[in-house]
Amino acid sequence: MAIIKALLNVIGRSDVLTGVSYPELFLFLPSIVIMLIFYSRHGRSTPLFRAAGSILFGLYWLFIAQEILLGRDPDIINGVISALGGFLFLFIAFQLYLDHRFEENTRSIEWLLRMSALTGAFYFITEHVPAFQGGMIFIVAHLTYFVLRLFGFEVFLQSGFPSRIGEGLMITSPDPTDTMIMIVFECTAALALFLFTAAIIATETDRDEWMPWARKELLRTKGDPSLLVRSRRWGLLNMIRLSDGERKIRAFLMVVPLIFVVNIFRNVGVILAVHGDLLDFYTAHSIIAKVLSLLMMMFLTWVLFENLPELQENMVGLFDLRKRFKKGMIKKGRIDLKYV
Repeated sequence: MAIIKALLNVIGRSDVLTGVSYPELFLFLPSIVIMLIFYSRHGRSTPLFRAAGSILFGLYWLFIAQEILLGRDPDIINGVISALGGFLFLFIAFQLYLDHRFEENTRSIEWLLRMSALTGAFYFITEHVPAFQGGMIFIVAHLTYFVLRLFGFEVFLQSGFPSRIGEGLMITSPDPTDTMIMIVFECTAALALFLFTAAIIATETDRDEWMPWARKELLRTKGDPSLLVRSRRWGLLNMIRLSDGERKIRAFLMVVPLIFVVNIFRNVGVILAVHGDLLDFYTAHSIIAKVLSLLMMMFLTWVLFENLPELQENMVGLFDLRKRFKKGMIKKGRIDLKYV
């Protein structure tokens, strides 16, 4: 009891845990801890532990979805995505039970859980450690301000460093009637940065999965003068030439810095649209900017597929799991093609 009381006292005094909600404490954190502990297999019961983590993770996102959709300022896009994520992880928990029952190992599920664990851990630390959160806000706010001034727009940036959780930096215009826009943690694209980074790290490379297809594709398109086909062949040749580690590094450098840069211009676009009276803040930020961001994420996912075909196999494999109904359908970690 003394140990528990001491731990609670530490938690109570911790600035890091100040912003931790009950759903995070009882659903999100336990799920991340379980998925990290069972990042690699530890015996036959591993799928059952992973299923428990997946259930907690799914319930967390369902709780977040209802908060977003039924809150004071409903966000349809984020709410629907959160709800779909919640149901996905409950489905994955069932598939993990099948993994245990059939004594199989589904690589797509392993990839998803590893990616989720890494993303969740990175994001939680950044969101709840004031120095990390404040640092990201500080950098993004100043770069947004710099781009606005570079293009000749007169704006002002609040001075100082956001040293507390939930704080931000305000960007204003000389016109007092213009809406003041605050750059907060959600404006840093931290989730997208961590998600794509984790997706790359969690991908297990296996050249045997795609090498036969790549060689057939090169043979089929040999001599085609089309610029599009020649570009495709160049990409395939590069993929074959590079080592697995080099392919991961290349994918990271092609995608993650671009997310950061595009997000700066997203912030700039929202500010200009609102200050220029072209759109109200809700329409600019919560509808148009989010839709464009989703389209950008889809494009960047395609870029990852071009560099890491194994990642594409992982994502397609998740959709194929809906056809799984008996033992023996999983071969070498993938659902057998005769069932697809």
